[in-house]
Amino acid sequence: MVANGTTLEYVTKSFEPDREVYIEARNTLLASKDRIRGPMPDFGTNSTPIERVTPAPIGNHGAMTASPLLHPDVRHLAFLLGHWAGGGTGHYPTIADFEYREQVWFDHVGKPFISYRQATKDAHTGLPLHAEVGYLRPVGTDRVELVVAQPSGIVELHEGLVDGTTIRLATTSVVTTATAKDVSAVERSVVVTEDELSYDLSMAAVGLPLQHHLSARLMRS
Repeated sequence: MVANGTTLEYVTKSFEPDREVYIEARNTLLASKDRIRGPMPDFGTNSTPIERVTPAPIGNHGAMTASPLLHPDVRHLAFLLGHWAGGGTGHYPTIADFEYREQVWFDHVGKPFISYRQATKDAHTGLPLHAEVGYLRPVGTDRVELVVAQPSGIVELHEGLVDGTTIRLATTSVVTTATAKDVSAVERSVVVTEDELSYDLSMAAVGLPLQHHLSARLMRS
C-alpha cells in the first residue's frame, strides 16, 4: 500500500478485477476516517499491507440542538419574548435624577414560565447601575405572577393582570435582607406595541409613599 495525499492505494501482486474494485472502494472509505492505524486486512497471500496514519481531527464543531416548543400555558405571553434594548430615566426624592441604558431578555425553556433578566448602565459613564432576574408565571390567560430578585438584597413577589399586550403588576410582598434598603411596595406596568416595549415603575421606599421612579422605552433587537 502506498500513500498518495489523502488517498490510500492498496497494492497487490495479483488480484481479480472485482477484488480490485472492492479494494479501491474500501481504501477510499477508510481514507475518509480521521485516523487509520494498524495493518490493513489481508485480502490474499500476495498482499503486503503498510501502516498509514492520517492527521488527527482539528476539532469538534458540536452537534445541532433543537429549540424547545413554547409551553401552551405561556403562549399569550409570547409578545414579550426576545432581547430588548433602549433607554430610560429615573427619579426619586432621595436621589438625583438620572438617565440609563437598559437591556432586557425574556426567554423560555418549554416550561410554563417566562424567564426575565435585566441590566442597566449609566447613560453617560457606562457604569453598571442595576440588575435583576425573575420569572413570569401565568395564572390562566388573564392573570400572572412575577418573582424578581435583585443583588441589592430585595425580592419582589407580584400579582397582576394581562390585557392583550399590556401587563400591570403590584407587589403582594417585598422581602429584604438585613442590610438592604427598605422597600415596602412596587408597581410595574409593561406595554408592548409590535417591537416596542415601554414600562413604568413606581416604588414606596425608605419611609416614602408609593410614587413614580422609572420609565423606559426599549426596542426588540
